[in-house]
Amino acid sequence: MFKKLICAMDFSPLSLKAASASADLARSLNAKLILVHVITPGAEYGSLGLPKDNLRPALENKLREVCGSVGTDVDWGIVDGDPAAELVTFAQRWGGDLIAIGSHGRTGLGRVLLGSVTSHLVRNAKVPVLVVGPETT
Repeated sequence: MFKKLICAMDFSPLSLKAASASADLARSLNAKLILVHVITPGAEYGSLGLPKDNLRPALENKLREVCGSVGTDVDWGIVDGDPAAELVTFAQRWGGDLIAIGSHGRTGLGRVLLGSVTSHLVRNAKVPVLVVGPETT
C-alpha cells in the first residue's frame, strides 16, 4: 500500500524521531523514503550551526547525515517556501503515499502563535499523515 514515504525534516529532535519512525516503516514495507526540508523565507538557521551564506550546501550535508543515520533506502530533497504548502505539493509531485512529521501537539495560543504545519498537513494532504509526537517510541 505505501511505497513512497515522505518525512518532513527541520532537524529538530522530533523531526529526527519522525525520520527514524518513518525509516522503520519504510523498511517494514519495502518502501522508499525521502526526507524533505523546506527553506522558509526569513528562517534563522543559526541554532543549527548553519551559515547564512551557502545555506543550501550545508542543509544538503545535514540531510545526508540524517539519511546515513536512518540507514534505509532513503533520499532527500530541499524546496523553498511555506513548509505546510510545500510539503503537500511535494507529496503530490513525487507521488508520496504518506507524509511523516514530528509534532509537539501544541494547542490553543501556542498553536496560534507558532502556526501548525502538522494541522495544515492533516487537513490538506491527499495522503495519510503520520504524526510522531514527543511520547512516541
